[in-house]
Amino acid sequence: MSRSFVLSASALFAVALMLGACSKSATSGNASTPKSSMGNATPPGAPGAVMDPETTRKDALKALGAKADPAFPLTSYIPINSSHQLWFYDVALNGREKDDFIYKLLSEDYNETHDEFARHDIVQKLTPTINAGLADAKSHPYVVYDIDGPSIGPYDFSTHSFPLIDNNVLNGTAGISYDEMVSNKHSSSKWNGDVDLVISNPEDFKTLSVSDETSARSIEADRNNTIEFQNHYKLRVFAYILSPNNNAPKLHTIPVKALKVQILKEGKSIAELDAKS
Repeated sequence: MSRSFVLSASALFAVALMLGACSKSATSGNASTPKSSMGNATPPGAPGAVMDPETTRKDALKALGAKADPAFPLTSYIPINSSHQLWFYDVALNGREKDDFIYKLLSEDYNETHDEFARHDIVQKLTPTINAGLADAKSHPYVVYDIDGPSIGPYDFSTHSFPLIDNNVLNGTAGISYDEMVSNKHSSSKWNGDVDLVISNPEDFKTLSVSDETSARSIEADRNNTIEFQNHYKLRVFAYILSPNNNAPKLHTIPVKALKVQILKEGKSIAELDAKS
């Protein structure tokens, strides 16, 4: 059974007033409601935009790498043949004060004694050598280093090239220390430590073009023979050291821009690849 309701004129008027008030309240609330975060998002690159730290680091390294001269004479690159050199570069580029570690690195006597007078005398004796090493590091940003037994993928006939797949050398993150560079010449010093050289432009060295068929056949024949590669092949990297070191991906790493990579067989370059830019 249905019911009907009869409202008086005064009741209808009161309802109308209530509905009007609600409508104004809703309108006022909508006007003060902030826009969505998507609508207020600052476009990347615009003033005030928050940059991703990794993007900022890579952009900084790219800008520093623009200073490198691809025409710099290969014979003028400084060979990295000691882990001590890497520590000099690390301290020099980091802008840090010489810490206790570098004295332990250079002097077994300093490491073994707890006599502060004896240590003071050693510091005084080593200071000229350390200062010279730091000055040398700052003035020679072009370096060259070799890595034993590079990892190379199978020859690609469509591109006439070998993929470089060594994760410790050209991936741009892990880097390589001196002890890893020269796998058969580990230093006996327990204070060698690890300073890694990290390539900032690994995308330039994904493949190594070898158009000469004789060289390509030789590499393909040897690449699956681990002993052959360890004994006869090296990867030679010509690089420009980037500073400041605070753009490195982790502590005690030295970012570099690789300008040229060569494959050496028994000390002779049989293929090489230049940086793209």
